[in-house]
Amino acid sequence: RLEWIQDRLTTCDQIATPETVSLGADRIHHDIQKMEELFKKTKAAFDEIDAKCSKDGEVSRDELLRVLKQERLGAKILFHELDTNSDGGISLTEWNAWFERLATRGGVEEAETRLEWIEDRLKTCGEIATPEEPALSTGATRIAENNEAVVALKKRVAAAFDEIDAKCSKDGEVSRDELLRVLKQERLGAKVLFHELDTNSDGGISLTEWNAWFNRLREKGGIPEAETRLEWIEDRLKTCCEIATPEELCLGTDRIHHDIEAREELFKKTKAAFDEIDAKCSKDGEVSRDELLRVLKQERLGAKILFHELDTNSDGGISLTEWNAWFERLATRGGVEEAETRLEWIQDRLKTCGEIATPEEVTHDVRPNCDS
Repeated sequence: RLEWIQDRLTTCDQIATPETVSLGADRIHHDIQKMEELFKKTKAAFDEIDAKCSKDGEVSRDELLRVLKQERLGAKILFHELDTNSDGGISLTEWNAWFERLATRGGVEEAETRLEWIEDRLKTCGEIATPEEPALSTGATRIAENNEAVVALKKRVAAAFDEIDAKCSKDGEVSRDELLRVLKQERLGAKVLFHELDTNSDGGISLTEWNAWFNRLREKGGIPEAETRLEWIEDRLKTCCEIATPEELCLGTDRIHHDIEAREELFKKTKAAFDEIDAKCSKDGEVSRDELLRVLKQERLGAKILFHELDTNSDGGISLTEWNAWFERLATRGGVEEAETRLEWIQDRLKTCGEIATPEEVTHDVRPNCDS
């Protein structure tokens, strides 16, 4: 708990005295007028989402997923944070409370940044049909669509599966590694997608499972929902070359598509990035979870996922060996380009990150003298 407080202190400016802080703003560093303006916007966003869906004053998980259909993983995480009473719906009270927590922890700017992210998605989102609205007279599928559109969609779905299989093992089944290699720029999304597709958990996606997944999407959100997800896959396939199978790849380089010189250059850069993070923090040759979160403070969710993947021995710290091993795994699975893409993502964040004070530095002047 102390480290949690110390982390906040590293990113905290001088705190005004209680006399100068408005009690009505609950210790938020901005004045009441700015908070009121924020909550006008948050209510407008909530009302807009509700208006696009069931118009019942509450936003369900499925409704939020349909509104943020291009960001399904983010929508699932967002719903989990918002639905504090776990009743399966987000009320306006829970919605505003979430933004108030953001403003309390990171200032009004933090809350406004998250709100703008939602507002941007709402701009490209039309009115969402509720499950009741598209119901057919048979009551079997609840989807208002004609047979011709369904047939056309099924053809595209089958074609996408065949294209992925053709780029990989050509055995009529798509393995997890194959899907990760095809969608190498979207590895987290690919992992979530594979989990949803592989319903029998046998480690491969058959055409039957593939079709069944799109049928479920149609039943939940209509043809537009299924088409949106299909287009996302089709777009990635356009930029994906044929993927060599493990047997076709050179075993001596452990399936890495680039030569030794490219790999050596990569690991020079990865070591430099590790050293830079360590230099910004404790300078002890190891990067702790809290240090990584402070360095990537604008990407806390990404930083948590990244630390989990890096800390392979679960000792709470990332060594240079673990750091390089992670990039080697990326290069092995998706080529040096995949590893370089992830490295560039980290380097970009480091450019905007100043030196990070350690917990010891932050608390040095305020820790009591135990001997006194």
